[in-house]
Amino acid sequence: MESVPFDTKLISVVQEMIDCKISAVLITSEDKTIGIVTHEDLLKILADSLYPVRDKVAAKMKNWLFKIPIGEVARNLALNGI
Repeated sequence: MESVPFDTKLISVVQEMIDCKISAVLITSEDKTIGIVTHEDLLKILADSLYPVRDKVAAKMKNWLFKIPIGEVARNLALNGI
């Protein structure tokens, strides 16, 4: 399975998945797997951007998500047991 460092930009992860014709990419930090991004995760992000959530807090979080590397999101989720 392909892997990318946690500080990889989301668009680069998408391009890697398209180029390699794969449906998931492992997220790594210091040679350890800390998460995974799947095509389903990317579809959810796309759906949220096409059909914005009416809740103001969720809308702010969605905008924040696109500005940080996906691996950082995965690492923070893992650290918080999510």
